[in-house]
Amino acid sequence: MIPFKISTVRAPGDSSPSADPVSFSVPQFWHEVTFGQFQKVKEAMNQGPLLASDLLAAFTGLEKKFWVAVPEQTAAPVLQVIKGFWDNPEETPDFFNLPVPKSVTIGGKKIPISSAPGSYALGQGEAMNQKFKAWADSEEMKSGSIHELIVKGSEVVALMLQPAYYGKGFDEEESKQLIPLVDMMQATEAVPLASFFLSIFLKRLQTGLKHLGKAKKKTPLLMRLGLKS
Repeated sequence: MIPFKISTVRAPGDSSPSADPVSFSVPQFWHEVTFGQFQKVKEAMNQGPLLASDLLAAFTGLEKKFWVAVPEQTAAPVLQVIKGFWDNPEETPDFFNLPVPKSVTIGGKKIPISSAPGSYALGQGEAMNQKFKAWADSEEMKSGSIHELIVKGSEVVALMLQPAYYGKGFDEEESKQLIPLVDMMQATEAVPLASFFLSIFLKRLQTGLKHLGKAKKKTPLLMRLGLKS
């Protein structure tokens, strides 16, 4: 990580005292990039052409509105560090094809990852289905692509790891407290993990819709329950 300190920018004609300089650090290599930073970049890419201010906002943690007001010569050395790994395809990991880790460490706790079907709580599956419904109108969900849905990844990983992290039963509200810790995970570890969980439930959702479509045609009971087309 490379530390920086820059002065804040005042609007033209603003005679107020200058604020304290802003300090932050920028990743120098892909293995230093956090999951939260990765998701911010992907979200910006999903919304349109990726701008320099988008990269700066994602990798520094400072808002885009801050960076668009910064003089180019001030932003240039920060952007140079980011471009050092961003513009180097040979060193860019194939994030979505990395192996799913067998365990991860979050908040100092080592958590094993199970790939066995049915090993997660019923409530976790139900909560994931509810999330997919809530995301139904989003462009990411409409695409049906893990590459696009990864912007929701921290919510998913936190939900799936909550019981193991806290050492008790599934609690969806409690899982939300894990999101900041998941954001701090290395992207090279969290992206394949989030992709793994998303793929499980996307497949279940798609299979369930196919079965429901057949049931609508064949089962009068479902039709009486209001599930007819």
